Amino acid sequence: MALSDADFKFTAVDIGSYGSESDGGILSKSLIGQKISDDTFSLPSPQPLSSTGTPLPYVFLGDDAFPQRHNLLKPYKGNFLQKTDRVFNYRLSRARMTVENSFGIMAARWRIFHSVIEADVDLVKQITLSAVILHNYLMNKKDFNNITPDRFEDGRVQHGNWRDTVQNDNGMIQIPRQGTNNYTQYSAQVRNHFRDYFNSEDGRLSWQDHHVDAGVR
Repeated sequence: MALSDADFKFTAVDIGSYGSESDGGILSKSLIGQKISDDTFSLPSPQPLSSTGTPLPYVFLGDDAFPQRHNLLKPYKGNFLQKTDRVFNYRLSRARMTVENSFGIMAARWRIFHSVIEADVDLVKQITLSAVILHNYLMNKKDFNNITPDRFEDGRVQHGNWRDTVQNDNGMIQIPRQGTNNYTQYSAQVRNHFRDYFNSEDGRLSWQDHHVDAGVR
């Protein structure tokens, strides 16, 4: 489990849980999850998204497997959402692609992750942590070595070639999504404020309505 920034670098990792565990379960017992829960990640103080907006906390972005918190945003759940909620989910998914690319680029670089690693648990941890450190070093050097990340053109996703490299791998698999949907009233208000901003004149993207209406991520 990892946090990633917009430059595809890992900023925090937790290595060693088993694939049979759920995303939410791994997060809750990890140091990452504890610091998110306790709000001890030393994030900047809340800031408004516009000159007249409500100050909102800096947040982490997660998928539906994780619990909604005031500092951890997850999508709205349901098949018949209002358009404003779908716009929020689209913008969240679009931003979350950075961590998907971080994992994909690292796996494309280090072919040991293309299949199950046959080693004891401690060695696998060391291998994975070493790969993370080397990945970040290469990202700092802007060295993609012919590996292209996803990019956006007029809001449409152009997939990077790392996806072709790892397409049939069985080394890194998605762990089960069994997170809780429990969250406080304040957490719901924070998500709603972000939703309203993304649908406002100040925060909307010129092409978001087209992609949301067309069902394009």
